[in-house]
Amino acid sequence: MPLTIGLMLNRKLDRHWQVGIGLRYQRMTSDMLSGNTYVSLSQHQKVQYLVIPVSVSWYYPIGCRFSTYLSASTAVNLPLRSTLESVYLMNGQSFDPTTEHLDPGVQWSTGLGLGLQYDLTPNLGFFVEPSLQYYFKQSSDVKTWNTEHPLSF
Repeated sequence: MPLTIGLMLNRKLDRHWQVGIGLRYQRMTSDMLSGNTYVSLSQHQKVQYLVIPVSVSWYYPIGCRFSTYLSASTAVNLPLRSTLESVYLMNGQSFDPTTEHLDPGVQWSTGLGLGLQYDLTPNLGFFVEPSLQYYFKQSSDVKTWNTEHPLSF
C-alpha cells in the first residue's frame, strides 16, 4: 500500500463551506521474485509521486475545537524519480545488478472523505480523513498499487 504524507491549506468561504489545495508525497514499493531455487530474478520497484489535491468541503463545528466535515476532491499525481532495480541470484550469489528508470506517467484521481479536525489555533489544526479514492487509468505500463487497485479506501 502507498505511503502518503501531505499538507493541506483550506480557506473558509462561509460558516459551513471551505475549499482547499495541498501537496502530498506518495511512495509505492514492490518486491518481486521469480525463478527456482538455483536461478532467480529479484526486482525492487519504487514509484514516487508529487500529488496536488484540490478539495471542496462541507464543514460542521461540533465543539470548541473540534469539527467534522465531508469532502470531495480531485488530484493530479505527478511522477517523481521512479526506479526498477533487478539482480539475478544464482546459488545464493548476486549477479548483474541493474537499475532502470521508470516513467509511470501522470495519474488523476478523485475522492470522497469524512474528516474529524482538532484546531490547535484558529488557523492551525490536525485532521484525520478516511476517504474513498478512485485512480483513473493511465497510459503507462508501469504497474503500481493505484493501477492494480483503482478504487481504494
